[in-house]
Amino acid sequence: MAWGSELSYLDLANELVKQGVEIDTLEILPSISRTRFSRSTHYITSSTGWRPIRLMRQTRDAVRITRANSSNVIFVPADYYLGSLIVANLTSILTGRPFFLGVLDPFYAEVDRARLSTLVLQTIRGKRSMRSSLFSFVRKVSARRAAACLVVTETMSEYSHTVLGAKNTVIIGRGVDSSWFAPSDEPKAIDAIFVGRVSQGKGVDTLLRAWKEVVRTRPDARLVIVGGGSEHRNFEKLASDLNLGRSVIFVGYLNEPSRIQEFLHSSKLFLLPSTNEGFARAVAEAMACGLPCIVSDIPNLREVYGDAAVFVPVGDHMTLAEEIIDLLADEPRRAKIGQSSRARAKEFQWDEVARTASAAFAMSVGK
Repeated sequence: MAWGSELSYLDLANELVKQGVEIDTLEILPSISRTRFSRSTHYITSSTGWRPIRLMRQTRDAVRITRANSSNVIFVPADYYLGSLIVANLTSILTGRPFFLGVLDPFYAEVDRARLSTLVLQTIRGKRSMRSSLFSFVRKVSARRAAACLVVTETMSEYSHTVLGAKNTVIIGRGVDSSWFAPSDEPKAIDAIFVGRVSQGKGVDTLLRAWKEVVRTRPDARLVIVGGGSEHRNFEKLASDLNLGRSVIFVGYLNEPSRIQEFLHSSKLFLLPSTNEGFARAVAEAMACGLPCIVSDIPNLREVYGDAAVFVPVGDHMTLAEEIIDLLADEPRRAKIGQSSRARAKEFQWDEVARTASAAFAMSVGK
């Protein structure tokens, strides 16, 4: 499955190539290029064997590609993966190339704010895994030694500086592909839709509990959940336990953007009650389709979507339900918010994102 961070990297890389930047992408199977169009050159590295040996092999591959292709910078687009951070740092050190890190959201905020001594003590006492503490340490080291952390919002720029200790940040934002703005005459047969990873962090439990309240008022209301993940079956069970029956439809993961667009165009509302987000590309794409969006009131989403979205407190399923019911009953308000949504989405341009990222890379190379 390709998640938002991977799709955003691919969109950014494609635009960079269009602007004349050569991109080599080193990844572990399955390659994202198998299912999505990519302009960059893709290389596959080892994903088998004992972890230290595997990381050594991956670093070897990265160093070889960097030197063979005379790559100027090392870029890790998402700070979610320990292995990627280790390989990128080692490659940067061994080749002398500057290292750039994408910091997307404060997903590890509690641990990020803890002292290293606290993490070590928690690990010794068995309250935290060795991997968790190591990840926190490597991530902070990565942010501090990076030539720049590329972030999507001012909120994440501040977080990178004050919490992760980054020396330099560049706000590059995110874009929306023009295909999402295509008009549609699909009838609005779906009352609300969620698109994203089906997980606790995306607030799917809050969403289902809110929908329980919605169907008390609107028994025929239908919610479609598009997405997959390891917690998918747990939430199907929760929906069953809440007696939601046919009012909630789990579609599963969809790899084709056109299929997702069909569902969005058939929906009246888009819902994303996450506990944590960066840019939330699913919201931008829903807005491009003209949908009113109800999202969690968290700093990054406030900064990105402002008055174009409807905000509800994190984890507050009753307020979420009230907003859904009110909007479903008020078609003129939905239409007005939908217009604001589309206007906001048009502000997100991949060519601008790529130019900003490219300028950051070029400044480092010139030093």
